[in-house]
Amino acid sequence: MGGSQDAYVVIDRNIGHALAPRETICQTAAGVKVPLVFYHDTHHFAHVSAAYPRIVLDQDLPRQSTAVTSPATLWLWGATNAITLDGTADDAFEESCRESNERLEGAATLLKDR
Repeated sequence: MGGSQDAYVVIDRNIGHALAPRETICQTAAGVKVPLVFYHDTHHFAHVSAAYPRIVLDQDLPRQSTAVTSPATLWLWGATNAITLDGTADDAFEESCRESNERLEGAATLLKDR
């Protein structure tokens, strides 16, 4: 977890895959976004349609409105996974990193063979 104003959590890949619906696991090579909800009152992430499994935090994340929940995204790609609150600077940064990774993947493969 970042600082008090950061709207993201970095998690172990195993935890991310355990939280993701089973049908998305085979798609993770290209990167998968899983919609979640963050409950500010209880400081936990869960699926939109199911209360469990969930990830509970020690503190609240910045509220984007007066609502008791915020939409969030679980990002399944890379060496670690991340969860961001939608519409935040951290969410935009994660999206940008993912897009950069996809664009540069071919170049990295070419350079590796030299």
